[in-house]
Amino acid sequence: MMLMISESTEKPLAIWKGQERYEDELLDCLTIIFKSGGCSWSKCRMCGYRHERYPGNPSRETIMGHLRAQLLWVIHQYASTEYHIVKIFTSGSFLIPGKSQLNFFQKLQRHFTEN
Repeated sequence: MMLMISESTEKPLAIWKGQERYEDELLDCLTIIFKSGGCSWSKCRMCGYRHERYPGNPSRETIMGHLRAQLLWVIHQYASTEYHIVKIFTSGSFLIPGKSQLNFFQKLQRHFTEN
């Protein structure tokens, strides 16, 4: 199992390979925590993600650009043949309304379902 923790905007906050049970099988899994803009409230004391978001108040396009760069890093570092399950988390939320969010979800879906 490889663990990667990063503060770079080009890499996910953390990523690792492991195994997950699916029905009666134990399958290789890739877990990704994308760094995002955080949630809009950002005041929950129990949530450590409020400290692992992009600083300030970045624009939607800036956040989506960082998310696309992180996804490209994952695509280049991990061959789709190395895993059968993908779990995706964020450091807050990337449920930002708008066309750029939809494009990002479509890119995620294409990469992880076509390969």
